[in-house]
Amino acid sequence: MGKSPEMWCFVFFSLLASFSAEPTMYGEILSPNYPQAYPNEVVKTWDIEVPEGFGIHLYFTHLDMELSENCAYDSVQIISGGIEEERLCGQRTSKSPNSPIVEEFQFPYNRLQVVFTSDFSNEERFTGFAAYYSAVDVNECTDFTDVPCSHFCNNFIGGYFCSCPPEYFLHDDMRTCGVNCSGDVFTALIGEIASPNYPNPYPENSRCEYQIRLQEGFRLVLTIRREDFDVEPADSEGNCHDSLTFAAKNQQFGPYCGNGFPGPLTIKTQSNTLDIVFQTDLTGQNKGWKLRYHGDPIPCPKEISANSIWEPEKAKYVFKDVVKITCVDGFEVVEGNVGSTSFYSTCQSNGQWSNSRLECQPVDCGVPEPIENGKVEDPEDTVFGSVIHYTCEEPYYYMEQEEGGEYHCAANGSWVNDQLGVELPKCIPACDYSSRLETRG
Repeated sequence: MGKSPEMWCFVFFSLLASFSAEPTMYGEILSPNYPQAYPNEVVKTWDIEVPEGFGIHLYFTHLDMELSENCAYDSVQIISGGIEEERLCGQRTSKSPNSPIVEEFQFPYNRLQVVFTSDFSNEERFTGFAAYYSAVDVNECTDFTDVPCSHFCNNFIGGYFCSCPPEYFLHDDMRTCGVNCSGDVFTALIGEIASPNYPNPYPENSRCEYQIRLQEGFRLVLTIRREDFDVEPADSEGNCHDSLTFAAKNQQFGPYCGNGFPGPLTIKTQSNTLDIVFQTDLTGQNKGWKLRYHGDPIPCPKEISANSIWEPEKAKYVFKDVVKITCVDGFEVVEGNVGSTSFYSTCQSNGQWSNSRLECQPVDCGVPEPIENGKVEDPEDTVFGSVIHYTCEEPYYYMEQEEGGEYHCAANGSWVNDQLGVELPKCIPACDYSSRLETRG
């Protein structure tokens, strides 16, 4: 969708930012928020002036902006004497692997104006530009054998200065670059971590700190291939000047250095957290390292619960596994005053099962009910499988059903007789009992 020129009106009047400076021999120009994404709806102007009698060499070491026809949306304009000399947008890369310069210009004038413009929206994240200007003199960056800067050398009349790639910073020695590589926290169960620029040489004089923080219930496991590890070897006394170290609670692994990982290819920790420290000195041109990690769920014991069945049946249970424990016939789970035949249990982060206090207990049929003109012998127990006997008050009363006095505690929690079922026995008077015997006879 096209962007209307009228939408720029308020931008130029409300967000125009500019400054004038005294003549200088060199300088740096960075887009807003560089090297982070530049904001929308910004217009910023830089007035460049070098001493009279010198021209201006303007060059860009980074250019990443929204591309559009004639750079109508986002752009960098180079203006001299009110005339637009150049207008830049899009992306540029260096034409030479030995130079950071992606675009350069030389003007015979001692004054230039650089105008950065961004429109109201960007569908992608663009990081803007980094540009430098200088007057022309001896080039210390190319005319001498020793390279004065660890990364980018920027010449100016009578001297030079060093600069760094995006996301790097210049150390106090003003020659070497470091990288802001600390603060990353990894929480995914599976991941990969590598040294800055891997597999290209890692930055010198830096300390990189990474943290892995997994959910409780997992133990961290690291995997490193020997060919994925290339760190400056130890000195003659065995000291690692560049090193990789791991710390997991009470465990420490390393420091490691050398060509090919010298430690175990698989490191199993007993923790869900890990701190990684990568320390480098001022020298070295090694490619660094890459590792993979994953969280190994904590196991829970496969407990043998008497009188129960586990579903699903597995050889190993781990964190977050859920099982259904069902009691066999004649057993139940009693919690409070409510009985059920099954319950669920979850493998917890501490390696213990939830609801571990629950177990399958024999069904209790309770105290047998009394009968008229008879009694029940005091039972030894009233749980599943127990047996009781009813008797009548002989010789005055007799059991109506022969063999009708024995009951057993059934799986459903009822006292059951083989003939009568759950019906209680009856004691009838002796005379009635005799009449029935005579009738049968």
